[in-house]
Amino acid sequence: MVVTQYYTMAQQHLSAQNRDLEIQSTLQRKAVFLRYINKTVIYIHYFLLAYIFFLLFKTFNGKYIYSILYILSSIGILIYADMLRKKGKIDLSAKIISIFINVLIALTMLINLFSNSFDTAITFSYVLSLSILISAFVVNSRFSIIQTGINISFILAVFIPTKQVPSIGAIIPIIGFLIMITLIAWLYQRTLDRSMESLQEARQQLMQDTLIRQELAIARNLQQDLYPKPQRYSECLDIGASVQPALETSGDLYDLIRLNDDEIAIIVGDATGKSVAAAMVMAMTRSIIRSEARRSRNPGHVLRHVNAILHADDAVNQMMTVWYGVLNLRNHQLRFANAGHPFPLLRRNGTIQELEAFGTPLRSIRNFPYAEQTIQLQANDRLVVYTDGVIETMNEQRELYSFDRWCLAVRELEAENTSSLIDAYCADVDRFRGAARQADDLTLVIVDIIKDPSELITLPVADTTTVVVGADQ
Repeated sequence: MVVTQYYTMAQQHLSAQNRDLEIQSTLQRKAVFLRYINKTVIYIHYFLLAYIFFLLFKTFNGKYIYSILYILSSIGILIYADMLRKKGKIDLSAKIISIFINVLIALTMLINLFSNSFDTAITFSYVLSLSILISAFVVNSRFSIIQTGINISFILAVFIPTKQVPSIGAIIPIIGFLIMITLIAWLYQRTLDRSMESLQEARQQLMQDTLIRQELAIARNLQQDLYPKPQRYSECLDIGASVQPALETSGDLYDLIRLNDDEIAIIVGDATGKSVAAAMVMAMTRSIIRSEARRSRNPGHVLRHVNAILHADDAVNQMMTVWYGVLNLRNHQLRFANAGHPFPLLRRNGTIQELEAFGTPLRSIRNFPYAEQTIQLQANDRLVVYTDGVIETMNEQRELYSFDRWCLAVRELEAENTSSLIDAYCADVDRFRGAARQADDLTLVIVDIIKDPSELITLPVADTTTVVVGADQ
């Protein structure tokens, strides 16, 4: 429940973060475009201001003063809009600039129309499309559509009362051109918005995948900590163990439990499925086995109790195979029971035999009577407990590693210790698999009987009598 709540909170935080990134990305795009537009228009006004000052220097005319005041007020408006942009008020700055450019073009058209410069007025009517495009790019499509409607109404209002046939005939293509530009701007903005949405979805998916990978990496590290590090339990034996997950987390289980001074429990299991669900079942089963192992020394009883507990938990749907053995460190007697797990291999005197013990996987049949078997291990024996991921490994030709090839590797391969031996076994499996993907988890536990406990030399207790030797001796 806690993990689910944490994951939900992380997803909500990620969605909010993506929305903020999308808004910031759109605003940044508008801010860059506004900055270039603003600078361009301001520089044009500076040029016009310098030109008027030049004319005013040559010939004084009162109308130049009005032009200078007009240009200065325009520059002031543009500078104010740029200040708003720098303060982060991008939308307000965009609306001010687009409205200003539209009004500037409309006034120029109106002045030329009343000055009987009909051709110039019509030209500036077409130029109104520039302000529509700017509005679509820096504000939104809706604002540009409203602006187009206002411009068309303005053109009709100023051209029709002139009663000029050429001008009336010219406004129809102007209106059609403005509508066409508005439609193009709307389609462009719509395509751009969809592209941005696709980009944001891809970014969100990438961030979700990154978050999941980080969480799975944490889960993998936590799971690796659950696997005990093999230690030297006795001078007479060497134990090695390893898990190679096919995915980030594993459904395989191995455990080594020190039951008392004389006995250790060896557990190897495999939950159905892979990754997180199988790993959760594995962790829960491990905890139950550890608890039951302290209550009973009989492997069959332990598996029966674990099976009953798993059946009582409706939240568990997966089955799990488990091999459970108890090894006596003093006499090397091995008692074991099997819940549907592949039979371990015993290499003795160069031959391979299986330690057969039959049973169904945990949580498959309620109250199944798991039976205990016993075997006496001898010096130079090698016990190999493994999961089916070993023999079911497939290469690129979809051929199985197979049980026969596995028996051959156990019989032939040698190493200095069990740790190196596991590396040799895994290397043999990897060579067979080649470039094919690892399809299942691979777990190995190896017990090498170095010598019989009776071969240990017991030194006699030394005489602690103190002998004082004189100086003359």
